[in-house]
Amino acid sequence: MAEFQLNGVTLVIPDDLMTDQLTRAMTSGKYESSEADALLRHLRPRDRFLDLGAGAGYLSSLAGAAIRARRVTGVEAGPEMARVAQANLQRNGIEGGVIHWGAVVPDSYREAEITFTVRRSFWASTLTPPEGAKNTRAVVVPALRFGAVLAQADPTVLSIDIEGGEQDLFDTILPADLRLIIMELHPAVYGKQGTKRIFDALSAQGFAYCPQGSKAGTVVFERLPPEV
Repeated sequence: MAEFQLNGVTLVIPDDLMTDQLTRAMTSGKYESSEADALLRHLRPRDRFLDLGAGAGYLSSLAGAAIRARRVTGVEAGPEMARVAQANLQRNGIEGGVIHWGAVVPDSYREAEITFTVRRSFWASTLTPPEGAKNTRAVVVPALRFGAVLAQADPTVLSIDIEGGEQDLFDTILPADLRLIIMELHPAVYGKQGTKRIFDALSAQGFAYCPQGSKAGTVVFERLPPEV
């Protein structure tokens, strides 16, 4: 088992799920570093945190150290990584936190399951694999509709890193209590038009780009106060 320490969080990951690239990112502290920096900058003690694309459970564990554990929910589509993330929550004392196994899909998706592509580097696993991608395997996972996930977790802070799947989510009406979104964009998947679609959809629901914590492909959106 590989063990790493990041921002006071202990992550243990089976050796067969690691790659040299992942090991370098973990040991250098670069693994999900921009998302972690944004989260630590903005998280408040009474927040409720939802993490889409939980990976190894790092952001969920980091959030759980700052807020009550029962207010932490993660979703991870990779079957092995969902188990790893849940174990890492418990390892870090986030006993009330929960990781759900499945892929988050738009509310318009009608099937109960969906095919998810697991890649050798787990952080690149995706619903939309690039053409010719190597070292992949297809698994069928539960399809979790975005609206239902939001209703169950009732987040005030939402983190999204789902390798391109984010572009189709924001037709869903976001909860009134949701005040902050931390998202990794994937323009290589959906291009400039897809990026514009995300910004436009969030703007229509009262969210604006927040430079504090945004860095490169990691973007922070905050809900604006209502106009008077």
